[in-house]
Amino acid sequence: MSKSGISYSTFSWNMAPGCIKKSPGCVNCWAEKMARRLRAAGVSGYQGLVDSRGWTGKINLLEDKIAEPARLKKPRVIAVNFMGDLFNEVIPNDFILRVFDAMRIADWHVYQVLTKLPSRAVEVLRQVAPLPHVLIGVSVEDQRRANERWNAMAWIAQAGWNTWVSSEPRLG
Repeated sequence: MSKSGISYSTFSWNMAPGCIKKSPGCVNCWAEKMARRLRAAGVSGYQGLVDSRGWTGKINLLEDKIAEPARLKKPRVIAVNFMGDLFNEVIPNDFILRVFDAMRIADWHVYQVLTKLPSRAVEVLRQVAPLPHVLIGVSVEDQRRANERWNAMAWIAQAGWNTWVSSEPRLG
């Protein structure tokens, strides 16, 4: 876990770094650039995630990172897996459920989960009771993606989860 450079969080918790580009909002991905820097610096878990063309599609599941929030005793606002998408279809449900269990256990923190895949989030969240200290967010870059992702996010909110929207990059 590391201090976050994101203005609305204090720590970044990346247990499944890596991604697959899904939409036009992924073209100039800041996390891809950061993954290159972390790979070049030899940071464990970032090897093989990016090449000269961008994300390779590989996602590293870092099991040893799942328990990190419980080690932070002071309450934090934690960006969850912002170096990828926790709900990426290649991440097994049981891994994601262990991440949610870690958030349930370390309930003195506020967690911000952001996805471009709210339909997959619905699939997983059907198996988890809502946690009031976990915010499920969707990233939308244009009206088309907002419309496509709306129904899934409405289900998540109606199921009792706190939700939010990140409108970036604003392409339209």
